[in-house]
Amino acid sequence: MKQIHFKILLILLGMVTIFGLSGCKEGEGKDGAHSPVNLLDGTPDDEPVNNAPHADAGEDLKVNIDMYYDVDYYTTKVISAVEGNVSNGVHKVDLNGSNSTDDGLKDPLTYSWSLVHSDTSSQPTLNNNNTAEPYFSLSCDNFTDADSSNCTYSDDGRHECTYIIKLTVDDGELSDEDNVTVTASYSDDCRYSGEEY
Repeated sequence: MKQIHFKILLILLGMVTIFGLSGCKEGEGKDGAHSPVNLLDGTPDDEPVNNAPHADAGEDLKVNIDMYYDVDYYTTKVISAVEGNVSNGVHKVDLNGSNSTDDGLKDPLTYSWSLVHSDTSSQPTLNNNNTAEPYFSLSCDNFTDADSSNCTYSDDGRHECTYIIKLTVDDGELSDEDNVTVTASYSDDCRYSGEEY
């Protein structure tokens, strides 16, 4: 009787060993070792998990926006002019979100920029806002006397106005956001931009 029980025990142990080895083939790791299997969906527990991307809207920026006077024979016009990247009296402000990162497990990273705060009533328009490096333009035309109460008046007679731009990056499943602040330092003369005397 004991021999029969012993034979049955050996048979059961053999069946457990066979089924155990066959079960390891589906979820075995790179080194051939058995990987734990998620009992809920049957997928290996060591399957890569998509992590949220990291948005980086770049360093905060500051630009100085000043005036120059174009004098012709008949009249004097106050025309906006700025230091730095200037074309026809307009300052181009370049933004850069290319330092944003992603693990690459899902879709390629997409970019979306939007203006979320403006101290001036004349809001700048973002160009190429679905790329990593958009830009917008500022000039004295963006600042009026009515905006002075929204901006900070500095000791050197300038109006510090802020614009906050939000960057959203998305990998097709998860997303992240970051803000960049652009401070435009308008000269007091900008209040009279475009007026004739």
